[in-house]
Amino acid sequence: MYMVSRWFAPDVEARVAPVKEAHQRHVSRFSNTIGSARLVDEATGKAVGVLAYNDFETRAEVDHYVYDDPYTIAGAYSRIEIQKVEIYVWDGYYARTSPWFLQKHPELADRFTPKQPYTRRSGGD
Repeated sequence: MYMVSRWFAPDVEARVAPVKEAHQRHVSRFSNTIGSARLVDEATGKAVGVLAYNDFETRAEVDHYVYDDPYTIAGAYSRIEIQKVEIYVWDGYYARTSPWFLQKHPELADRFTPKQPYTRRSGGD
């Protein structure tokens, strides 16, 4: 499993526009992304990049996916970091969340099953 962080180049929109269809073909053919998120600048609220978890077996596979992507070739990213990771809390709870999260983000309720609050078992835990 690999975590890939990409920070956008200042003129990312202009760079990706001409290659958007090629990028979509590349992603649909090679992506093993299991989760992703936008990296957001706290001051402006604008997306400054993307972070993704990719389920590839080898570094060569993730390198091909990242560096042969038409967006990368077009210079859409000012910085790319790839890190091998071991996911240990992604075992079926990936589509579950806490009730407090759904209260804060009710628009996402249809995506999640609420996770029951943790309670200690009695008897000498």
